[in-house]
Amino acid sequence: MHRLGVSHAAVFGLVARGDATEASDVDVLVELDDRRPMGIFEYARLKLYISEILDGAGDVMNHRTIRCSAMASCAMPFMPSKTRRSACATS
Repeated sequence: MHRLGVSHAAVFGLVARGDATEASDVDVLVELDDRRPMGIFEYARLKLYISEILDGAGDVMNHRTIRCSAMASCAMPFMPSKTRRSACATS
């Protein structure tokens, strides 16, 4: 995923907690590379790529757009400390 502009990716939600069912999708939180600008089409391509890898069962979220309160409850344990600090500082 680095070649598509992702500096870090983490699974969170039901799958990460071990509570997933057959109907659950895989929630993937991505941190985009600040040195590589990404437009709407590149982001759509990234989401399609991840969805294809996960057989259509992927849901991609950008760490900059998720609320800090949501991140604290579901994604924080899976993210590097730098990402946690920057996400909550911008919320």
